[in-house]
Amino acid sequence: MNAIQAVELTLGAVVVGALLPVLLQLFSTLRTLQKAAERIDGRLEGLLDKLSRPAASVETGARLASALTTAVMAGVQTYRASRAAADEEAVQAAGAVEGAQPPPR
Repeated sequence: MNAIQAVELTLGAVVVGALLPVLLQLFSTLRTLQKAAERIDGRLEGLLDKLSRPAASVETGARLASALTTAVMAGVQTYRASRAAADEEAVQAAGAVEGAQPPPR
């Protein structure tokens, strides 16, 4: 074994000796990162489940509000129609002249 081979062997050993702790630390860091990502994934899934539940209740509330609005509008139209019919009846019952104004509401 000559001097150049001895230097190459020594440099190779130094490089392996320096890289080994770096690679072990990198492995440890990546394993910790993977565990943290799994925990975050579990929390995120739970949060998304909780957020999806109110969405269904909001949708139900919107349908309820729409149905109530429709019912109220129908009630108002019915009330106005009955008031108009009552006013017309009152004008005819009083024997008013044709074209007379109905009593104020």
